[in-house]
Amino acid sequence: MKNAINAYEQLLDAFHYALHSWLNVKITEHGNIEAKEMTAAACFLLDNLYAKEEAGPELSLLAAADLGKAYSPTHLMDKATEMRVFMSGEDFSLGQSPVRDYIRFVAKTEESITKCYSDNAGKLVVVYADMLTNLVVEECPEVHPMRIAELVFLVITEEFGRLYREILHNAFLALASAPYFLGVEEAMERIRKENND
Repeated sequence: MKNAINAYEQLLDAFHYALHSWLNVKITEHGNIEAKEMTAAACFLLDNLYAKEEAGPELSLLAAADLGKAYSPTHLMDKATEMRVFMSGEDFSLGQSPVRDYIRFVAKTEESITKCYSDNAGKLVVVYADMLTNLVVEECPEVHPMRIAELVFLVITEEFGRLYREILHNAFLALASAPYFLGVEEAMERIRKENND
C-alpha cells in the first residue's frame, strides 16, 4: 500500500478519534465530506513532498469511492492548492485562528512547538489541523474553540509524526520540525498517563 493511501485512512481515523474519544462531539454528513476532502488533499501533498510514490491516481480513486456522489476532482485539487498556498506564505503563523492561537499560547512554555513552521513537514500538519479545527468549530459552537484546536492539533500532529517516521525513517530526525513532533509525542504520553491515573 502506498504511503498516501495509508495516510488517508490513518488521518481520518485520528480525526474521528479526536472527535469521539476526546471531544465527544459529532459533525454533520456535510462536515464529514469536507473532512475527507481536506484529508485527501493533505495526503496528495504528503505524497508530492515526501513519499514521492505518484499516488495521485490511486488517491483519487480512493476519494471517489469514499465520497460517492460528492466526489469532485476539481474540488480536491482546489483544496490541495489552497493548502499549498497557505504553506508557502511566510506570514501564515501570524494569522488568527484557534490553532495558531493555541500554538502561540503553548509556545510560552514549550518553545519546540514553534518549530512546526520550520519546514513543509510541519506546515502541512498545521494547515491541515487548522482547516479541520475551523470545520469543527463551525459545526460544534457549544465547545470552546481552543479546546477543539488543542485536541485536533495534538492528535493530528501525533499521527503525522508516525507517518513521517514510516516514510523518512532515520531522515525524520533531520527535519527542522522534528523537535515539534517529538515534543507533541511527549505531551500526548503525559496526557494519556494523566487520564489513566
